Amino acid sequence: MVLSRPSTRAVSPAIGVVLLVAIVVVLAATIAALAMGFESTLRAPEHPVAFDTDWVADGTGNGVNGAYVNVTFAGGEAIDQDRVVVVDDYGNRVTWGTVWTTPDKEVVEPGDYVHLDGAGSDGPLRQICEVGDSYRIVVEDTNGQTTVVSEFEAKSPPTATNGDCSP
Repeated sequence: MVLSRPSTRAVSPAIGVVLLVAIVVVLAATIAALAMGFESTLRAPEHPVAFDTDWVADGTGNGVNGAYVNVTFAGGEAIDQDRVVVVDDYGNRVTWGTVWTTPDKEVVEPGDYVHLDGAGSDGPLRQICEVGDSYRIVVEDTNGQTTVVSEFEAKSPPTATNGDCSP
């Protein structure tokens, strides 16, 4: 009589399947935990907005103040004028309401604009003096978070300045 041994070959594929399922479950749980963790840090912008800029390098119509940038609120919901801030390359800042052309309004609406030349009401800003100088338009939300919504960078040198371009 020949005695046969019990087969142990089926154990190996069964363990492999169990391990594979366990790895997939752990991987899915890790990915889900990461995705849920980012949900609280990701947020939609409070005010989707658009700004247009117009660089006038020769300072036409600006008298002795030289070159300037017109920044126009091109679209989006109205925003409190004190939450829209213009920042230069040196970190100097002014609120839209400080330099706004219609200060009797409390909000910035499409079509409103500011005239930036580093003189007068926007005097805290440094004048655009050379190619690469820039102004950033920043919107501060109600939670104190800031978002750069537009940036102007001079692509051509100013041909007229107000004399404040010394190094």
